[in-house]
Amino acid sequence: PADQLLGAEREALPPPDLPEPADELSEQERLANTDSLGALTLFLMLAARIDAHEAMAATDLVAGDQLLVFTRDGATCAAIDLATASDADGDDLEDTMQAWADAMPEEADASVEREASVVAIESCDPGPEAEMGITAKGTESIVLPTTRLYVAAQAIQLGATDDEALCAAKTTTDALTVEQLADPDLDLSVFQQAQRDGLRACVR
Repeated sequence: PADQLLGAEREALPPPDLPEPADELSEQERLANTDSLGALTLFLMLAARIDAHEAMAATDLVAGDQLLVFTRDGATCAAIDLATASDADGDDLEDTMQAWADAMPEEADASVEREASVVAIESCDPGPEAEMGITAKGTESIVLPTTRLYVAAQAIQLGATDDEALCAAKTTTDALTVEQLADPDLDLSVFQQAQRDGLRACVR
């Protein structure tokens, strides 16, 4: 499944210990919905603001998530708890999420908090007058996870295990820029060399 390849640790770990939704809201805030964000949505959310490879690396650190949509002072807001496998992973994820929050419009009042291995982010609708600052690169970055899925599928067809296939896919895409992956005129030999290097490094 796509989410398993985009967030590889999700299937291997027990359900993350996330707070109860009601515990996160004040009396003035009204819960509208609870859900899971998912690996692909998280990646696209991050890639719209920060480097796509950094967004991908952060997505890989997330073992599970919880999304709360609520209203505050008439504005629609979202709170997302991101659970990682360790405090060390939480350190790395916190740094990336802070970079994302810093790139958000000031009116969104984006914030990042940390408790042990869980990173909590919150943001609100900045309103129609805010400068959103989203570039076309956020949309273009979809080539990163789709290429990873393609390379992983090919590796599995060649006999690789799931872990080996994911490793090969990561190694391949890490060697190429988003611009290269999105370029229809990219020399095929460049991609094939990166793919061969990934397979050699990961498949035993």
